Amino acid sequence: MAFTWPVEELTVRGKVGIGTDTPSQELDVIGDISARNLNLNGSLTIDKNLSVGGNFQLGTLSINTFSSDGNLADNSNLAVPTEQAVKTYVDNQISTRAALNGAANQDFATNNLSVGGNLRVSGNLEVQGDVIARDTEHIAGNVSLGDQDSDEVQITGVIRSGHSSGALRIDDALHTTGSVTVDGSLSVSNAIATAQLSVTDRVTGSLSIENNLTVGGSLTTSEVNATGTIQANRFEGDGSSLEGIVKKTGDTMTGSLTIANNLTVNGNIKTTGIISGSSLPPNLIRNSYMNILDGNKPAGYRIHGNVTIDAAHPYTKGFEGPYVAEKPSNAASSVDTATLANPYWFRRYYKGARASSGGLADGWRSLPDGRILKITGDNSADHTSVYFPFESNMLTNKVHFKAWLKITTGSKVGFGVASGHGNLARGLIITKEQTDEAPDGWYQIDAVIGISEVTNLDSWAFSMGIEARGSFEVYLALPYVANLDNDTWLPSVSDMLSRDGLTVHPSSRNVGIGTTTPEAKLDVAGIIKAKGYKTKIYTDGGIRVGQVGLKKDNIWRVFPNLSRTFTLAETATVIAFYKISMPGDNTYNSHLVTRLIVDGSEVSRTIVGNTNYWGNSDFWVDELAAGTHSIQVQYRTRLGGINNPALTDWHNRVLRIMVLGS
Repeated sequence: MAFTWPVEELTVRGKVGIGTDTPSQELDVIGDISARNLNLNGSLTIDKNLSVGGNFQLGTLSINTFSSDGNLADNSNLAVPTEQAVKTYVDNQISTRAALNGAANQDFATNNLSVGGNLRVSGNLEVQGDVIARDTEHIAGNVSLGDQDSDEVQITGVIRSGHSSGALRIDDALHTTGSVTVDGSLSVSNAIATAQLSVTDRVTGSLSIENNLTVGGSLTTSEVNATGTIQANRFEGDGSSLEGIVKKTGDTMTGSLTIANNLTVNGNIKTTGIISGSSLPPNLIRNSYMNILDGNKPAGYRIHGNVTIDAAHPYTKGFEGPYVAEKPSNAASSVDTATLANPYWFRRYYKGARASSGGLADGWRSLPDGRILKITGDNSADHTSVYFPFESNMLTNKVHFKAWLKITTGSKVGFGVASGHGNLARGLIITKEQTDEAPDGWYQIDAVIGISEVTNLDSWAFSMGIEARGSFEVYLALPYVANLDNDTWLPSVSDMLSRDGLTVHPSSRNVGIGTTTPEAKLDVAGIIKAKGYKTKIYTDGGIRVGQVGLKKDNIWRVFPNLSRTFTLAETATVIAFYKISMPGDNTYNSHLVTRLIVDGSEVSRTIVGNTNYWGNSDFWVDELAAGTHSIQVQYRTRLGGINNPALTDWHNRVLRIMVLGS
């Protein structure tokens, strides 16, 4: 039944029940409530259904229905989707991207997501695990990887550039603890900081290297600026632009240096080894060609122990072969069996590797009197040494030694201080195995050998020693010893000759043999043996001249035919001799006085008296200066006489003048 309250306000003390006599709340309504406006300041509890005929207002949001549409097609703010509708919508949307309840590896429950198409993230994407791209990954815009210095980016595969230049551009510094390999070109505008840079092709532009640069192939550049060391196996070019090379104190060069043209050095060149060039210092071994012989031995070479030395022909053991076009019928079958009688023929006009064209025995432009040293013996004595004939006077502590060596039998050969003393090879050791491996068994020695610092390079200072188990047979050819370095000294050639007995005096220029104080142009302290001398002989008169009569006025006159005028180009020794023979009987009472006149001065006088036969002669020798000179024989007599050597065999008149050396 309808009830209208007469007043606008109703105040009730206690609980109010509508449709119930036992209200449990302040207002307990059993039934429907209809109100224009219902304002509740407290809670509203509804035990059963709530039906809203109009819109349901929540704050500013007005809702008029609950929707079960799984597609949410209305897209309205007046409807609230149910749980089933929301699930259906989400399942439908995700099914085209990733099946939420599909295979285990695609289920969100297993933390996996597979995207078959594109994945676009407008905001930030944070991935706490690994990001793996199986195919090509394209990221537009800037990409930042890592946020700490210790973060790593690992790429398995190849990095390619999409830059318009086609190059991979790195704007900041690139640091790597491993190696970087570039198959093509590498262009760096600034610096490369690396401990090692290996380039197989070329570097264009400037390249600054603070540490070491190792080039396995060639290095071609217009300019190299290095504050450190440049090491190379070879420098090529004409050297026209190679300048400004400064050697620092203590700097050294190892290996060989070949300069095709000139080398100008303002300071000193010091080496502990060999400077190879177009010339060699003088050989300190005399008779190295072994063409001067004492019997069958090379002169000057000596031995110590049970050793025999001989000067062998260079054909021996194939040191060289004959220089002929065709193989001789008597040619040996091998170098080891080669002898003078049966030489080894290498090939047409080729004498072998030691002297291909002109050798020691024959060949094109050769001196064919050379020999090689054959050494045989054993170690049965206390020592086994060979001593060289040295130019002895020098100051040295190392020598440059060269030779060809062949060990036919024996163990080893040594060259150096006291080598062979006590049957031990010392110094530079060459073994039989080394010579066997050399071409034709001839080993070429080229070495620097340290010795004791001496001023007399004698037998013990440098010798050749041989070791063998049993007998030995060794060959040596063209031995060469030279002084080295700037802490050594070598006398002049004149001083070397003076040590050997031939002295050219430094001030007088006189030559002495066997004396160091020559008092004449040639002063020989000993016996002179010669096949001939340079002389000029003048003869006037003789046994075939005709008759002459002598004046009897006792006045000095020139004896007929006995005078000579000659010219000397330089000061020379002159010998003059004259002889006059004629009868001296009482018919003429021949008292004859003669004298020798040189350049107008009397230098000798003789006289003969009455006798049946007589002869008058004299001998004179002295030194005359360069220029024109006159020598004549003069006579005087009181009774005259006849001289006719052409008719009478006991008559003679002759003047002989001998000029020595001019």
